[in-house]
Amino acid sequence: MDNVITVGAISPCGQRKNTNSCDTEYKWGSCFGKELDIMAPGVLIPTTDLVGLEGYNIHDSLHLDNGGHLVYQDYFDYDYTRWFNGTSAAAPHVSGVAALMLSVNPNLTAAQVARIIKGTAQKVRTDLYTYEYKPAHLNGTWHLEMGHGLVDAAAAVSAAATSVNDLYIRDNATDNGVEPYYSSDAVNLSPDIKLYTLNDQEVTDPQFGVTYKVKVTIHNNSANTVLFNPNKLSIHWLIKSSTPMWYNSWTTAGTQCGNSLSGNLTAPGFLFSFVSIAANSCTTITRNLTIPDLTSCIAPPIFTNLHLVAELDDGFLTIGKNDNSFPLDQFVKTNNNVAWHQYPLEYDVVLPPLITSISPNPTDGQTTVSYRLGESIDNAAIVVTTVTGNNVATLPISGSEGSVELDLRSASKGHYIVQLVVSSEVQDAKQFVVE
Repeated sequence: MDNVITVGAISPCGQRKNTNSCDTEYKWGSCFGKELDIMAPGVLIPTTDLVGLEGYNIHDSLHLDNGGHLVYQDYFDYDYTRWFNGTSAAAPHVSGVAALMLSVNPNLTAAQVARIIKGTAQKVRTDLYTYEYKPAHLNGTWHLEMGHGLVDAAAAVSAAATSVNDLYIRDNATDNGVEPYYSSDAVNLSPDIKLYTLNDQEVTDPQFGVTYKVKVTIHNNSANTVLFNPNKLSIHWLIKSSTPMWYNSWTTAGTQCGNSLSGNLTAPGFLFSFVSIAANSCTTITRNLTIPDLTSCIAPPIFTNLHLVAELDDGFLTIGKNDNSFPLDQFVKTNNNVAWHQYPLEYDVVLPPLITSISPNPTDGQTTVSYRLGESIDNAAIVVTTVTGNNVATLPISGSEGSVELDLRSASKGHYIVQLVVSSEVQDAKQFVVE
């Protein structure tokens, strides 16, 4: 549940279960599991206690004494003010952090408070615990025994104080801006990131070497009008055939044929005025992108993808922004101010018509002529002539490629020319010998 934070307890050693020498008095282990969100101190926590029989450190019991009489007896089992342990001690730490966050920003929702607490957690004891990205925990790296890590009060309160305007870019058509976005639907075709020609015609099959407009639509999810600086929008682009990782794929993209395979679309050189976005409304920001021309130095066909990731700085926490190994689909689901659109990039050429082989050659008169037309053509033929130009045979051909059988056993021995003719034009010619 988004409105519930599941808290585990760690020891002074930063472990779920303390086995180290930093605490020889009390070795205790917290529950853990797939629902765990966050950890907080839960061993030897100083606290207050009621005095006397109302206190937690005094218990009374009803029992029989040695003479068989029913008596009450008070006894002390431990000092609760010094030995407050377990998740009962850990959960109040997180509650206190939530209260501090709301004191600096009372407009935060319960889901936003939970998200910030989990997203700012410290990844403690990485020597023992490997924190990883999990689709069920879209608030940063997570571990089964440690959740998102140790609650960080300073970082959580700071993030809460700067979270003012909640803007978002849709991951798909059903995205309403709630984060994280738990959905099994594809998120690589954001409806808010679109390519257009310079004449404002929408593009679905971009080409190498062409300049396009990238248009990003930004939605206002807050209850107030927002003044947004368009310079706060970053559009990251990447040419890569496989699904990329954030942000490692961008930093390791390199170059091809002297062209960069990744980059960032920035605002023009003049200052923007702020854009007013009314509550429950949207605006569209445009940047130009020239796709590098890779066709001059890579043999066709080229099949790859153009990845566009739009990221806006609206003041809210962007989890994983500086991470270099975040699965891209999880990164955009985690943050409602980040979205992704993947376009197919395809480059192919129609190869010139060609006689690919004559076999056998030399021949006794029977031979196979193989050809490639490059595309399906109907008005083509294999024409056999003598070296002086006299026609010996004409065999119509069609399709994009194929072969024909020649039988010149009744012809004179000697040299012959095989021509590939398309629309009365000779496209290729090869010589063969009849022995």
